[in-house]
Amino acid sequence: MTIDYKTAKHICSVIRRQVQSSFPELYMEFVLHENEKRGEAFLKEKHLINELPAGNHMIEYIKSNESRNISEKNTSCFVAMARHKKPIFLGFFKSYDYLALSFINYSHFDNEIELKNHVFHIAWHAINLYKNHVNSDSKVNILTPEASKNQLYHNNLTADIFSTLVQLMQGRKDALDTMAKQRIYGTISPKIGFKAEEYSFPICLDTLEFMFDNNIDQYKNHKKPVIDAFNIAKNVSDAFDETAIKQWNSFSVPAQEMAWLGYSPNIILGAALYTSENTYIQSIADMIADKMGVKPETITSLQDYNPFANNKTNEHAHKKQCDDLIKSLLSKVKETGDYKILIEIARKQNQSLLEKSPMGWCANALIAVANIIEKDPDNKDILKDIFDKEVSAVAWDTLAHFFEIKFQHMRSGKNTDIIQIAQSNDEFISIYQALSLG
Repeated sequence: MTIDYKTAKHICSVIRRQVQSSFPELYMEFVLHENEKRGEAFLKEKHLINELPAGNHMIEYIKSNESRNISEKNTSCFVAMARHKKPIFLGFFKSYDYLALSFINYSHFDNEIELKNHVFHIAWHAINLYKNHVNSDSKVNILTPEASKNQLYHNNLTADIFSTLVQLMQGRKDALDTMAKQRIYGTISPKIGFKAEEYSFPICLDTLEFMFDNNIDQYKNHKKPVIDAFNIAKNVSDAFDETAIKQWNSFSVPAQEMAWLGYSPNIILGAALYTSENTYIQSIADMIADKMGVKPETITSLQDYNPFANNKTNEHAHKKQCDDLIKSLLSKVKETGDYKILIEIARKQNQSLLEKSPMGWCANALIAVANIIEKDPDNKDILKDIFDKEVSAVAWDTLAHFFEIKFQHMRSGKNTDIIQIAQSNDEFISIYQALSLG
């Protein structure tokens, strides 16, 4: 169950005041919206933003070509920071006011705690950009967070640590537990708008638990929790390098794929523990099972697509399913003389590919065999060869790539026609032709 606008507005207003009490020149503006309503929400807030120092610069930035898609997206994010030069002491010295704009899709959060965790997370990104430019001589009016993919992942880790620390310092004893479960649950369940590989917070749980268990008093009742949490978070996150984050990615991406295939957390964790050959994946799965109180399913193999298995294992299972299927179907066609059963199965496979999994999909090959039988019912000797040739024409890697694109679109919440994606990519031409069957 999501939270309402009024509650979300209150949470953001409180956090804005807390940040500004530590950084008086930094004003955080949160535009709150629901799915597909970001542009509408921004238009309602536009006149208020324009009245803020540097607000006109921010309005122009959002309207600019550089950021033309910002108002159409759904994921909560920190967008940019505008600054306004203000003369003081009769013009002898100059300083700036900073306006940080963020969009918050409150419909993506199940409760107030989850929203608060993520708003503090977003606040870190704004504070970090502010700290990096507060003494800069640059004359630009708009500052944007610029980071490589690896830097972004590390920044997100630091931001989650900051969010946990600042709330612990404010007296929330369960801050670590709630943040950990929020990020873990988002990884082993289908959650629109959440890319688990970008949030590696679970890798630092042991470190933070040790810190808090042994030095809990020093994290309580700080007079400047925002400043102190910002400084400590950077020191903690520096202990986790690119390798540690890549280890998280190796678990989180397959876990997400399985979640969107409809698998339960116990099966996802079981697949990671018992079918992956990566010891880091196994270790992370074991830690998550313990943290979430989930008993992993004992799994030796999956009949369906298994992202934790190596590519060769999935390819072998795919080809075996295709081979078993055609042998069974050709036997039925021989008995009944009805080749149309091949078309019926092809349609079902297309539906499964669009809704579920690529494993065992061979609709193109089934259609090809059906066409041969229709034209020449007596030409049965070449049917298996034709089938094998058509299966090979759509390599397993191509099917896996198609599913990956579908998965990314599903996760982002885009209402994209997957058949059109197949049509627009030459790699998927055989898939598109088969899907056109209906």
